[in-house]
Amino acid sequence: MSLVLGALAIIFGAIGIRRANVDPGARKVWAIIGMVCGIAGFAIAAIVLLLIYTVITTINVAGG
Repeated sequence: MSLVLGALAIIFGAIGIRRANVDPGARKVWAIIGMVCGIAGFAIAAIVLLLIYTVITTINVAGG
C-alpha cells in the first residue's frame, strides 16, 4: 500500500510543480514538499520489503 501511495505522491507532486511553473500564484513549495515526502515514503517501503524478502529467503535457505 505504501508503494502505491508513494508513487501517487510523486506523480501528483510532479503535476503540482508543473502547474506552479505555469501559474505564478500557485504554491510550488507545497508541491515540492509533497514530492519529497512521496519519494521518502516510497524508498522506506521498498527498503522494508527488500529486508523482509531477504530474511524470508535466508530462513528458507538455512532450513529454519
